[in-house]
Amino acid sequence: TDPANSDGECDPCGSNTAWGNWDHIGCLGDPLPGESFRFEVPGDGIVTNMHITDYKIEGAVPIEELCNFPQLREFDVDGGWLEGPIPGGFGTCFQELEEIDLSYNNLS
Repeated sequence: TDPANSDGECDPCGSNTAWGNWDHIGCLGDPLPGESFRFEVPGDGIVTNMHITDYKIEGAVPIEELCNFPQLREFDVDGGWLEGPIPGGFGTCFQELEEIDLSYNNLS
């Protein structure tokens, strides 16, 4: 949701900060021209970054649910208890994916 039209705490992108209302979920805008790792803040209300590190998340990588965030640029879930194969859907679901970190899990 566009931050100007936010419906409150249930909206991950609902505040005027880069990281929105939810911890570890970012809603950054477009990269600033000529700048590395600097983005427009606030963004346009679209989830672009997920950094869920060392939270011991269990099970398989839920690619079907993650595909609901097609503009994801960064996906970091290192230090968890994920297991099973790494899904092949990352390339098709996330055309703008620049960084993925699945290290320190039990993935094959």
